[in-house]
Amino acid sequence: MKLFIWEGVLTDYTDGMAVALAPDLETALATFKEKNTYVWTHPKTGEKHKSEGCVQESLGEPTQVIDLDGKNLKADAWYVWGGG
Repeated sequence: MKLFIWEGVLTDYTDGMAVALAPDLETALATFKEKNTYVWTHPKTGEKHKSEGCVQESLGEPTQVIDLDGKNLKADAWYVWGGG
């Protein structure tokens, strides 16, 4: 398995961060689509709509990919401050 990290993404007022655990990039992006798909109801008409995930479309290439099966792992940390 690999840990895929995207920094400086999903920007509104400040940059966001996205992380996925998957065997490859294709699966990581597909998982974002699956997790970010939801059904919503139009408040006036009551009609149901399906919103396909859009997170994966704005990510581009990962900032870092860490092979968790590798033997040369070292401690590291990431954080994102909350924005306003």
